Amino acid sequence: MTTPQTETGTVVTTVYKASIAAGAGVAVFLYGVIFDDLSETTLVRLTPTWFFPLVFGIYGLLAEKLFRLIREGKADNLAAAVSLWTRAIGVSSLIPLFPFLFLKGKNSVTVAFWGAAVWAVLLSMFFELIFPML
Repeated sequence: MTTPQTETGTVVTTVYKASIAAGAGVAVFLYGVIFDDLSETTLVRLTPTWFFPLVFGIYGLLAEKLFRLIREGKADNLAAAVSLWTRAIGVSSLIPLFPFLFLKGKNSVTVAFWGAAVWAVLLSMFFELIFPML
């Protein structure tokens, strides 16, 4: 039996969905509409404008699902919830979910922020270390 979603949970879920839509919208605009007008350097610099909101929203929605597993008593913590999740959808899901194994947040907003921050750092490292060699 699932627990009803609170009004705050509905608002937070709406924020996550809006964040995903905004991130996807900016990406479509950059790469689909004005792509030819921008230099490669400018496109790289603009990547965080769509990447962070997109990842924040995705992590937020996933965190809501993981915290629901905890509230329902199916898992004791985020790492245990990730373990249940990966068994249900496959081990390959560990790649994008790995920050959840280290986060100890008590709410989905904290987890979404830090999960997106981890991926933002990884993206920055890619652009600084690997991208110039391509």
